[in-house]
Amino acid sequence: MTRLTEAQAALEIEAGCKAITDITGKPVELFRMPFGEYNDKLLSLVASKNLKAIQWDVDAGARLNQNAAEIATFVINAARAGSIILINTESENSAAALPMIIEGLRNKGFSFQTVGDALKVKCTTHNEQCTICD
Repeated sequence: MTRLTEAQAALEIEAGCKAITDITGKPVELFRMPFGEYNDKLLSLVASKNLKAIQWDVDAGARLNQNAAEIATFVINAARAGSIILINTESENSAAALPMIIEGLRNKGFSFQTVGDALKVKCTTHNEQCTICD
């Protein structure tokens, strides 16, 4: 997205948010930069759309040539309190690693929550019945 014009990036963000909202029925509040690439212009654009930019700190996708056990070991060792783990499941090995990652992190005392909950993002557009804010 950093190579797009501001107008092109805005259209991409708006279309993506609309698609997610249409499917989930919930507004989008967080935005992950594609490929982790960003610049000041994109960060400002994201903020202007009332989205909070997020990033990950553990990337299992960088290990696509490794087997599931190797991917799981990497993620389990790299994760810290508050980590956001990126796992692209386009490879069978990444998908197969997921149960091992979950078990390994639970064994280390980790628990799991949504990124929104971890960042304590509060919905400002819904009433007390909002399931996003709960």
